[in-house]
Amino acid sequence: MARSYVIEWVLRSGADHALLDKAKLHAERAIALDPFDGNGYRELGRAALFVGELDESLRQFERAEQYAPNHADVLADYADTLTHNSDFPAARQRIEAALLLNPIPPDEYWWTLGGINYFQGLWQDAMAALQRMKNQEPALRLLAAAAAMEGDKELARQYRLRALSLQPDFTIANWARRLPMRDPADVDLYIEGLRRAGFK
Repeated sequence: MARSYVIEWVLRSGADHALLDKAKLHAERAIALDPFDGNGYRELGRAALFVGELDESLRQFERAEQYAPNHADVLADYADTLTHNSDFPAARQRIEAALLLNPIPPDEYWWTLGGINYFQGLWQDAMAALQRMKNQEPALRLLAAAAAMEGDKELARQYRLRALSLQPDFTIANWARRLPMRDPADVDLYIEGLRRAGFK
């Protein structure tokens, strides 16, 4: 249940913080039922991340990894959380471990790897990872930004138009206010890519 609420919050672009409150409640119940299962801590970590509590998100994921060191999904979400905390070497270590454990991964793994590559300036690698997603819709903005930073204006335009067809009211300013990121320079790098791609 906690996982479902977190995913709904992501897919709805962070429109309803009550979803994260519900996720936290269910994650705490899961931990009370089994404090040695890493999944409850994983969802507490995700909920904390998306409300901007970066230190708390790391603390919860350290516990999740402690109890589930070979759980590919836990490692993949930890990698994403480390990305938001601007610790890209540690994030890459976790996502590569997750890909070894789960060689036919869900899209989220490629989305996370794409983000790591983007923030490390590896534009082509970012696009290559994101293009492996079966459903690229959640990552269209990142694809547009990576294509723009690589200098492919036409491809960036195509991704931008697809993204705006799904979310026509998107603005960089509103999005940036909701983006949890440890280093403001990383936010600026993402914004630069979005602006180059033609987002407003």
